[in-house]
Amino acid sequence: MTVIAGSVRGEGLPLGGVGVSDGYRVVRTDARGEFALPVDARSGRFVYVTTPAGWWTDQFYRRIDAGEAPQFELERRADVTHYGLYLTDLHLEGLSRGSLAKFAADLETINRLDPPPHFVVFGGDICLEGGVGPAYVEQLARLRVSARQAVGNHDVCVPDADPFAAFESLFGPRYHSFDVGAVHYVVLCGMVTAPENEGWKQVLGHFDERELHWLAEDLAAKEAGRPVVAFVHVPLAGTYCARRGTANVENPWWVVDNADEVLELLSAHDTRLVLMGHMHENERLRAGGIELVETVSLCGRWWSRAMPRDIGVSGEPRGWRRIDAAGGRITHRAVAWNLDPAGAAFTLPDRVVTVGRPLEVWVNVFDGDEQTRATVRADGGEPVAAEPRPYAGGIFQDAFAWVHHWRAVVDSAAWPLGSRHRLAAEIELDGERLELEQEVNVVTEGLVRKRVVTDKGANQWNGIPSVELSPSGTLWVACFTGGTHEPHPENRIVTVTSADGGATWNAPVVRVDPPGRTRAYDPCLFTACDGKLWMFYNLANDETGQHDLWCMVNEHPDNPASTFGEPRRIDLPVPYAFRINKPTVTSWGEWLLPVTYAREPLHDWFHSAAHRQGAAISGDCGASWTLHGEVDAPPWALENMLVERRDGSLWMLMRTGAGALWESVSTDRGRTWSTARPTSIVNPGSRFFIRRLRSGRLLLINSPRANARTELVAQLSEDDGATWSPPLMLDERENVSYPDAVEATDGRVFAVHDRERGGCGEVVLSVFREEDVPR
Repeated sequence: MTVIAGSVRGEGLPLGGVGVSDGYRVVRTDARGEFALPVDARSGRFVYVTTPAGWWTDQFYRRIDAGEAPQFELERRADVTHYGLYLTDLHLEGLSRGSLAKFAADLETINRLDPPPHFVVFGGDICLEGGVGPAYVEQLARLRVSARQAVGNHDVCVPDADPFAAFESLFGPRYHSFDVGAVHYVVLCGMVTAPENEGWKQVLGHFDERELHWLAEDLAAKEAGRPVVAFVHVPLAGTYCARRGTANVENPWWVVDNADEVLELLSAHDTRLVLMGHMHENERLRAGGIELVETVSLCGRWWSRAMPRDIGVSGEPRGWRRIDAAGGRITHRAVAWNLDPAGAAFTLPDRVVTVGRPLEVWVNVFDGDEQTRATVRADGGEPVAAEPRPYAGGIFQDAFAWVHHWRAVVDSAAWPLGSRHRLAAEIELDGERLELEQEVNVVTEGLVRKRVVTDKGANQWNGIPSVELSPSGTLWVACFTGGTHEPHPENRIVTVTSADGGATWNAPVVRVDPPGRTRAYDPCLFTACDGKLWMFYNLANDETGQHDLWCMVNEHPDNPASTFGEPRRIDLPVPYAFRINKPTVTSWGEWLLPVTYAREPLHDWFHSAAHRQGAAISGDCGASWTLHGEVDAPPWALENMLVERRDGSLWMLMRTGAGALWESVSTDRGRTWSTARPTSIVNPGSRFFIRRLRSGRLLLINSPRANARTELVAQLSEDDGATWSPPLMLDERENVSYPDAVEATDGRVFAVHDRERGGCGEVVLSVFREEDVPR
């Protein structure tokens, strides 16, 4: 054992009674501000100080092996009444998904706070695993507030002999403490490594003997009567495992496995609050007199939620937590990145009511706890109490059950078919009654229906539908089926028809069934201004490399038994092309058919990275076509769709694998197109539908999820896609996708989509009106 001697001074004067540690022991400075600290094999890499109340330094640590007596110089800082911020789970990813740019904007938001916070604690998962440490440090230089760092599991998943070395080289000790005002703040590690495991399971939630010994000494050395607030990345408690059908003890990578020992120690020293991360959600619990709070990830849904209000995995706005300390009272609240109070927000999802059955209403209180109270009113009637209950599935995430949801059952049994009703919710949170109310329109089954048009029958696969109306109102739906999956040489195109508005449907009729290795797929129906029904479709052969666009025309679509004429190839000057969506007829009379193509031939089904987006343009009502545009976008950009905007420009949207639709604009009638860029419209990499309605509004039908084809919603835009209305739920289930729609002259919208193509293989019809969509 050796002894390290040093000193702590403030503005040139000695500071006595300051805690100094080697990561195992804690000693205090004497009246001369000097300390003598024994170090041995149990010590960490650093000597560091617990900055006392009224003083601060960002340089609070020195390396033990530096070879010189550590001298700490502190500056005076008023902090009796103060607040701090806790930001966790950054998951920065270099230049991908704009994470660094969004993080820089978050830092500027914090810089503009008035008054500024006294400190910011970053709660881990920076993410050093991806090598962004230097970029993160460069970003932190923008922050005009003092910051302290906690280590996260993804900061330890690094290919080093000492997995903590990368963090410690940048930020110093993996656990430490500091005093501000009347509060003792403790930044903990609570992790060990298990190299025998794979991936993120290599890091376990566990306090080793050295950290536990240090924590006991640190808490014992703090001034009597000073309450404690602690920060730790992996939770000490939570319902995450239980809501996923497993137990905490089986998942030491999700919950600290010796948390009871840690909580007992913290409880003995007046710990009021433990702030935790790792789970990317808000959850508030109590154990041993301590409030345990998980905070949503700063990255939200991995920085991929391309929308004005970024959200986390279960719907809460991404952001941080504010901790206020005044007069011995410690409070906290979640704050969204745009400074809205996240705890004051709630959602009432649009609902479809089944006639004669009660209505189940879910209220999502983003930062609620067991003391939160919520009520729901229908049409201004008596309030119905909502009970806290984990919510499985829904608009934000399936497969798991999420917290901060309250459920109420409204008596809607007497609501007649076709009627409309209004719901409102009131909540009490943290002793305050929230005055804000959010109302939603609730429509009955008569306005939004999920009626099965057709299913896979004896086939193994069925889906990707399109819908059109004949002049007299005959409904046509086309899809493709056959084979075990898509793509498959047995894929063929069928149609079904209905003469009674979708109430009943005729049996499927095969329309295109090519021989050999040629598959037929992606049918698209389109009623021209002369009333004739066009079917566009694709043919592809993985042996010959032929990938072409085709069409055929039905001259009498009012008759459900009518047939299509001879198929005709659309001649485009590329060896690989396909399309899926309807053409747009412009105000100047041209047809623009959205096309995905590649300039290289392919003896396979998909080019992927070589895909380009463009438009085949016809000035003679489909008799001849020319190809224009070569829009590049992220991998799996395809299935583009076009609308004409009010200023005469053309707006192209395309699906991608980037969690959002991308866009391109043409101001020369589709001949050239702007560089693609992401929009704020979330999409899981799936077909969507957009069309201008007779009212002039744009209708968008889309999956509102970045990573799963779960749920389909309809939204309206009054301003050419700059903003969108709240969603109308068309189908709340999983594995629903590929919408298409047509508007009838009476204002009804007939929309189709598929469900579980390889399972039930259903094509589903929904019927609604513009006024059914919330405003």
